[in-house]
Amino acid sequence: MNLETKRAIILEARLARRKQLSESANPYPEGSEAFEVWQTFYRMVLADELRNDLIDSEYEASAY
Repeated sequence: MNLETKRAIILEARLARRKQLSESANPYPEGSEAFEVWQTFYRMVLADELRNDLIDSEYEASAY
């Protein structure tokens, strides 16, 4: 897979998560390199969201 293709897949995955599509929205065949790249970057955005939510909730709790 060339870098341009990989970058396009990464952008698709990030956009899918931001649109709150489910992980099953991965359009690539399971087991393919494209599937793995998409899934990895989808989960990275999800992890960032969860981390930000945790930080926000800790900040709110410390305010009291």
